[in-house]
Amino acid sequence: VYVAKQQLQNAADAGALAAAGRLRWGADEEAARADAVGVAEANQVLGQQVALDAQSDVVFGSYDEATGSFAPGWLPDQVPMIKVTARRTEGSPAGPVHLSFARAPPGSAYGAGLPGLRKPLELVILQDVSGSFQEELPQAKDADLALLNLISDKAVTGDRIAVVRFRGNAVRTADLGGIPDQTSALQSTIRGIEWGSELASGTHTGAGIDEAVAIFDEQGTADAEKVIVLVSDGMPEPDYRRPLAVEAADRAAAKGIRIHVVTFIANSYGDADFNASLTRNGGYDFYTPQAEELEPILLEVGAVEIGRPHLVL
Repeated sequence: VYVAKQQLQNAADAGALAAAGRLRWGADEEAARADAVGVAEANQVLGQQVALDAQSDVVFGSYDEATGSFAPGWLPDQVPMIKVTARRTEGSPAGPVHLSFARAPPGSAYGAGLPGLRKPLELVILQDVSGSFQEELPQAKDADLALLNLISDKAVTGDRIAVVRFRGNAVRTADLGGIPDQTSALQSTIRGIEWGSELASGTHTGAGIDEAVAIFDEQGTADAEKVIVLVSDGMPEPDYRRPLAVEAADRAAAKGIRIHVVTFIANSYGDADFNASLTRNGGYDFYTPQAEELEPILLEVGAVEIGRPHLVL
């Protein structure tokens, strides 16, 4: 029963996150519902595919922060919320769990967009320090610090953050440091980043991704979520480095690493569309030309990673 509950939880969490992601990008409820069902049903419980009732097991509503309660239907001044229920009970689409040794009440697991228990997070901030990003770098550093501080404030045991900067090549600025214990040192590292005048010329995003992957290979742990957050104007230079960046992103994805991309272009030089093509494994891509929007975007990336749905029994 315990194993079944954990597997049900994985399915419910995955379905809720899929639906929330679709809604965030403007999809309607039915498209989000279809994603929730499809993603949840890609999971198995004790070797049997998860099955949902699309109408009763995927409910759109609001979360009342004052009472900590969920109410079906969108309500003004409350947080939109999607509740996905994965069940193995009498009368559920997949039927009850078959108990080999004892009779016990199988349960349900609910996934919802709220912070709670989650896997440790190993995250590499991949910061562009090329000449084309020189104007944007101070604002990018402030946003990087906001991301670091958010994750540090909500850290669970095993959370670690590293920093890589790249221009024509990449430099490992900080290895994976445990937070919150090493938050201060990581803050100092980010504040000290300057545009990479000492690095090779051009912009080699692929080298930056490869260096982040090398950190995971050398220092990562098997039970952690591995995430790269790329902050750049999205312009590999010269052009032959574009396919190299795509190949590096593919190598990262093959290792199970998620890539979020944040494109900040304060002037006319950049390529948000190319940068967006580097997202992998469910990562999000964001674009802004406005400096004041950069920090909220990095905070949203952090919220995606620390806001894992939690278990309600």
